[in-house]
Amino acid sequence: MSNRQRSEPLRISLLRSLRDDGPQTSMELTLRLDPYPGKSLTQARNGLNGRLGDSRRAGYAEVTGTVPSAYRNTPAYLWAITPAGRSHLENWAGHTTKRAAIASQRAKRVQRRDAALHSLIRQSVNGRWGPFTPTAERRAISRRLRAEGIPYGWIAAVFGVSREVIRLDCKGVVRCKGKMVQQQPMVIPPDEGPGYLWARTREGVA
Repeated sequence: MSNRQRSEPLRISLLRSLRDDGPQTSMELTLRLDPYPGKSLTQARNGLNGRLGDSRRAGYAEVTGTVPSAYRNTPAYLWAITPAGRSHLENWAGHTTKRAAIASQRAKRVQRRDAALHSLIRQSVNGRWGPFTPTAERRAISRRLRAEGIPYGWIAAVFGVSREVIRLDCKGVVRCKGKMVQQQPMVIPPDEGPGYLWARTREGVA
């Protein structure tokens, strides 16, 4: 398995191999994992010995014995995983699952934002939104677009106002007789949350 194809760190692959296949020598691990493609077998084994030493110092692996090797009067060490190493593998699996879930949620947010951005551009090109849009409607649309993740600057460019005006619209702040007045906080009904603008636009309603 090459470094380009490996989806997990080498230390995790080492511990997983020791857990699944039992105690092994560094040469057996090198042949099984191929940790450094392109290097000679001796160089790869020396690099792997360094990783095994790191795992030993961390308490994840240990030497359980020796076996005869190809070198005269130089035995090969048998490496095995420790209980702490097994616990480390379990924690790694949990973190990996959590990271995958976070990445999936992030991808969905980006997809909703892009859909809302396309809707914003299309409505502007069609002349349905612009500087002529009534203030109350602009505020409602700005809040929905902002909820989809569209930056203030994009929204401001469509409606022909400053970025600060859009920011205040989204915060529910209006100017009344020269004073800034805080209105009710932004509330988006459940059926008008993420994806609302895109769905309504596709139906020809928005």
